[in-house]
Amino acid sequence: MSLMNELILALCLSVPALGMSTYKNKKACQYMPQIVKSAKKHEIKIEILVSLIFVESSFRRKAVSNKGACGLTQVMPKYTGKYSPIKKYSCDQLKDPYTSIRAGSKILRWWINYHDGDLKRALCSYNAGFRCGKNKKRKISKLGMKYSRKVLEKANLIETKKNQFLNK
Repeated sequence: MSLMNELILALCLSVPALGMSTYKNKKACQYMPQIVKSAKKHEIKIEILVSLIFVESSFRRKAVSNKGACGLTQVMPKYTGKYSPIKKYSCDQLKDPYTSIRAGSKILRWWINYHDGDLKRALCSYNAGFRCGKNKKRKISKLGMKYSRKVLEKANLIETKKNQFLNK
């Protein structure tokens, strides 16, 4: 088995630790090759991207939030395009899992760069935008930071489980 396939299998075996149904675990595994590819391309820890998708949509590709965010990575179509790190997408386009994974990865990488590698703030901004800004005097979004902690906590859980499978 190739290293890539072994990694994907270990990630698939780790996802049940998130407490999802068997159906959602299967869906998560279906998207895992694209998640791994996109995470590597945008230099994002794979477990972070898996966790972000879990927290955002529970791996429901057609998810739409009450704020209008769409797809697996819950990207807001109104914030895509001209002044965004990604091209313009409609909600229907973002319901395509591969489009959503690519778009969400690119946006997260942009926030990581914006925050000079500070992953906690980058995740906060992925959720709450510029309310997690660089200005230390500005009040940081409590909900954004709570979101950030949740994504990091789930990512650590996935990483621990993944390593257990890889080290057997």
